Amino acid sequence: MCIRDRNYIGTDVTGTVGLEGGRGIQLIDAPDNIVGGTESGAGNLISGNANGIRIEGASGSGNLVQGNRMGTDASGTLPLGNSGATIRLTTGASNNTIGGAAAGAGNTITGSGWMGVILFADAGTGNQILSNSIFGNGALGIELGRNSVTLNDEGDADTGPNNLQNYPVLTSVGANGGAAVQAALNSSPNSSYTLDFFSNTACDPSGFGEGKTPLGTAALTTDASGNGTVATSFASITGTILTATATDANGNTSEYSECAPLTTLAVSPSPGTRTVTAGQSATYTITVSAQGAAFEETLALSCSGAPGGTTCTFEADDLTIDGGQASTTMTVTTVAPATLGPLVTRPTSSPPWSWLWTFVLLPGLVLVQRAIRFSGHPSRTPGIGGSV
Repeated sequence: MCIRDRNYIGTDVTGTVGLEGGRGIQLIDAPDNIVGGTESGAGNLISGNANGIRIEGASGSGNLVQGNRMGTDASGTLPLGNSGATIRLTTGASNNTIGGAAAGAGNTITGSGWMGVILFADAGTGNQILSNSIFGNGALGIELGRNSVTLNDEGDADTGPNNLQNYPVLTSVGANGGAAVQAALNSSPNSSYTLDFFSNTACDPSGFGEGKTPLGTAALTTDASGNGTVATSFASITGTILTATATDANGNTSEYSECAPLTTLAVSPSPGTRTVTAGQSATYTITVSAQGAAFEETLALSCSGAPGGTTCTFEADDLTIDGGQASTTMTVTTVAPATLGPLVTRPTSSPPWSWLWTFVLLPGLVLVQRAIRFSGHPSRTPGIGGSV
């Protein structure tokens, strides 16, 4: 069975008024159904019900729920929640997919009077919940077992719905236009996982989730002790907190991680502009400040993008943020082409080059990029100089 192409399930024909029906869609021992789809316009509006979608029974497997709006009106901008859980999986339902990695697969799940997605204690395993926009629900965005937050256990040996998959721990979150994240996971030894990252403007009152804006995924592999780390970055971000889920190779998705507030790394040089005679050096004090959240990490500094023949070195290549701030000295050395006459610099609003600072959060390979522009535009006059 395929339910798709803009059906209004639980609302009137305008998609703005809930009819307060019972269960929007109920799949009982029904395998391999598709609700929505990844193509534009394939999704349904499932709002104003008691429950949005129920998947039940040991034969309730292989179902795809993708590209739907649940808990909003037809415009997607106004709330029209389902009064109970938006998606419920019970009595052995296994190997179903809510969302997915493909473009357009993610659902919007919001405005529920209870959980966004809940796997009851009697639900099965292999139910993957990927790349959805889940936010503004009355209880947890994703819940395994109907007992509020299921805290991680060492080695992830517990059992239950989705094997009570452990959630990741976000250990460092730095922002500078985009975001750089380092995450850790303790779970089954020598196993592969997909970590799904999200941003939000507010944290759930529980301190875990939800995940309004999908950012992307990263692969993580655990060692023989069941521990693994991963570092990744995202070009842009909306919101002030990050959360993540972990999904194992069998499709078992965890609950949301604890919220991690964004830390902004501000980079500033002093002085901002300096004239340097070719063949000589100039020094700058480079200060890195962590703003918005506690951040005590070691950064590795490097620079690139300077004009040909110009070198850049740091007094300390590794810089530890302590008490929210750290500084080091950068030295820039210029080299003049032998055939050129003197150069003098004039500050302009359009600098001829930029220094690109790349910060590596250690341990790991998390990248945060910050461009600092030094104003100056060279023109030919008596005397040799350059501006940085």
